[in-house]
Amino acid sequence: MEAPQIIKDEAKELINMYGDQIIHIGQYDNREVYQFIFPGESTTGFPFVYLVNNNEAVEKVTGPEALDILHIIRTTQNTVINI
Repeated sequence: MEAPQIIKDEAKELINMYGDQIIHIGQYDNREVYQFIFPGESTTGFPFVYLVNNNEAVEKVTGPEALDILHIIRTTQNTVINI
């Protein structure tokens, strides 16, 4: 599933720096969840996840809350996630 343009607009700075590496990883709180994937050689802090509600509203989440969301998706939806 390709990331909607609304997410690409929100992640524009990351895309310009690292390339368009956004993947769909599941659902959380009745919203679709996408994660920006940094290139393998990058040293980064917390992941960036984007919560999308009907392709209308995007919430960018990072920090410990992003890790919590990824953990919940991985454990409840049996999804392999890059952290």
